[in-house]
Amino acid sequence: FDFTFESMSGQVKWYKVEGHYVRNSAEGFEAVGYVQEITTTHINKVELDRWQKWYRSLCHLVFDCTLLVDTQEWRVLHAWGEEDVFGCSLGSSYPLANIIAPEDHVRFREIVANVAMKGVERGKTLNF
Repeated sequence: FDFTFESMSGQVKWYKVEGHYVRNSAEGFEAVGYVQEITTTHINKVELDRWQKWYRSLCHLVFDCTLLVDTQEWRVLHAWGEEDVFGCSLGSSYPLANIIAPEDHVRFREIVANVAMKGVERGKTLNF
């Protein structure tokens, strides 16, 4: 588990404790494990979570629907706002072929390939 410790000066540090139970004794129980200081890791995680929330809010403000897509397996990993656009919930691992019109499958693959090469692809239309 993770816990915080505040020093007399007010400085806060985060620690992670991991271990496993060994045996009961007259004084209580005995465990073997370790304690690791994770302050930097914890702060980085909080900052990343904050940025993720900001980007998610920005996407919801700008786009009607946002999809996180696995381009190797051609599946939707996660979707936001999809019910308003597609009329249904797209669960994890939802096949892209079920929402992209068959005549646009090749065009979608080209868009993904161009994004991989150039970093962005603008002005393309897909039918869903």
